[in-house]
Amino acid sequence: MWDNSEPAVQFYKGLDLSTCFEQDVDDNSVANIERVKDILQLKRSERRGEGVLLTAQDFAVIEQEEASIVEHLVSSNRQKQIASQSLRVLKTWTSLLLVMVESNDFKGSARTSFLLQTLQAILPGLELYACDRPAEAAELAKLGKVLLFKLDLTTKASTVDKESQNIGSLVSDKLYQLFQISLQAIGKWAGTSDIRAIYYSICYRYLTGMVDEGMLVAERPKTMRTIQMYGERLISIICDDAYGSEPDSQTGAMILLNALVNFSRAEDSPHVIETLNRLNFIGIVIDSLRNVHGEWTHIIKTEDKAQETYLSSKLALLLQLAQTRIGAKYVLHANLLRALELSGLFAADPELQSDRAKPRALEKHYELLAKATHIIGAAIVCRGASYVGQGQKFLTDHRMLVTHTLKRSAGIGAAEGGDSPLEEWIEELAEGFVVLIAATGFLEHDNQAMPETRRDTGPSLFH
Repeated sequence: MWDNSEPAVQFYKGLDLSTCFEQDVDDNSVANIERVKDILQLKRSERRGEGVLLTAQDFAVIEQEEASIVEHLVSSNRQKQIASQSLRVLKTWTSLLLVMVESNDFKGSARTSFLLQTLQAILPGLELYACDRPAEAAELAKLGKVLLFKLDLTTKASTVDKESQNIGSLVSDKLYQLFQISLQAIGKWAGTSDIRAIYYSICYRYLTGMVDEGMLVAERPKTMRTIQMYGERLISIICDDAYGSEPDSQTGAMILLNALVNFSRAEDSPHVIETLNRLNFIGIVIDSLRNVHGEWTHIIKTEDKAQETYLSSKLALLLQLAQTRIGAKYVLHANLLRALELSGLFAADPELQSDRAKPRALEKHYELLAKATHIIGAAIVCRGASYVGQGQKFLTDHRMLVTHTLKRSAGIGAAEGGDSPLEEWIEELAEGFVVLIAATGFLEHDNQAMPETRRDTGPSLFH
């Protein structure tokens, strides 16, 4: 808040004043000034008792040091107390604004205008506090996040009147400023994992709003340039949080990476994917799939929703990557199929592996199978002939699971109604296998690989 550097001292150098500190009513650690003065007097008396002769000039220096120590501690106490009171006022102010945002009856452009004014009110403070005052920044960032999610970003400029267009343009400018502030805070690793999770959420919502053909569409090129300007360091910090932070921040970072890849796809820019590859993040995520079956089984047993969300966001990121030609190359080069093979996911019989004590265990197992299969299918479709052989081998190795799934999808052996979540995931898995079969020409390959006698007399693989 202001410069309050420690005074330069000689006589009192190394003096321990830790016993003079206590907690005030706001839980600030402040110095008890009277106790400090007593200790300073004791220190002076000790020197006299040691027989050290002090001149009048020495006494003047000692008194000056005492005065500077007391002045420094008084100033420090005030600084802490003012900061504490300011934070309390800020919390009250943001709470009031939040109530107004949640309970107002405005509609249409009046509502947008009100949200815009609120956003304009908090942005200067957020920009000031974002990197250096995490407690204050957290309060403003939370409100900024609420405002961003409250705004309708899907409205097209061509469908509204002139006044609404002008308001929409202002909203677009202010949201871009909010996005920039959040990126800057992320890039400086500002605050705790909790506040970084808020910044990740703000950036995610802004980027997903960009992909929609709404009011933010004109900001796409500028936003892409901004991301590129922050360079590899920004992506590196997000990747570090995605793998080594607290659960909320970890999941938020992984979801933001999803949004960044999706946005770069929409802008036809390889920057984000190339950066993820240079950082070896794609390889790290693929390698982590070796444990995906065990992790998912643990999630089913413990019903750990936070970990389930994180793992689902990781699989969603891989699917995003696999749906681009360059991303699919990196995913397959990182040995996607080998990692899944080592996990034992596709080797396990879903009907036998599921925990009978957990009614949704079988459904969750098929969910993971479907998500993994869609990643494989998307990657092989994007890369074409280069990886057809690997796809054919995968289908051959897991022929029993493929056959069982397609039969269940066709209603053969289904124990539940077709609209149950379990049957929906079985249908998803079947669709993934069908895509993979078509992309690899597996049926033709399988028929050619069969001996003539078996081809004439045996049943076809899928019937």
